[in-house]
Amino acid sequence: MTESTDILQNLVVVFSIDEQCYALPLNSVISVERIVEITHIPDKADYVRGVINVHGTIMLVVDFRRRMHLRERPEILSDQLMIIHCHGRPCALMVDGAIGVSDINNHDITQIEELLTEKGLLTGIGKTSEGMILLNNPDELLVDDDLDKIEASLMPVTL
Repeated sequence: MTESTDILQNLVVVFSIDEQCYALPLNSVISVERIVEITHIPDKADYVRGVINVHGTIMLVVDFRRRMHLRERPEILSDQLMIIHCHGRPCALMVDGAIGVSDINNHDITQIEELLTEKGLLTGIGKTSEGMILLNNPDELLVDDDLDKIEASLMPVTL
């Protein structure tokens, strides 16, 4: 569509946690992978599960449930990792499952500032024929202080 129609499209990748749908901007998602073994690292935020190796790249794994303070459950084989850009680097986001790409018209999005005074992980709420989708900011998944602490714990030790 052109901007002259006054309906801008927002392409997002929709994923689920329990029965709720969430989304990230399509341009922030690199790929969706099957769950793999996660290596524990010390001195990390509780929502960071550890690190994984994806095609030769070591990246952090963020547990979306923990980050959003949702009910926890054990990992299951159908869980997926969404590889995303977060603070300019690849990061794995642990989710129940990726659903697909959706386009949401601007007029179907309520900006989070209209509902809450503080802007955090959520940027807005999209209305679709299937229900509401909570729109998220990928750069808010890792807090800067936590990122500094994690990077320090991953620094090589010189003897």
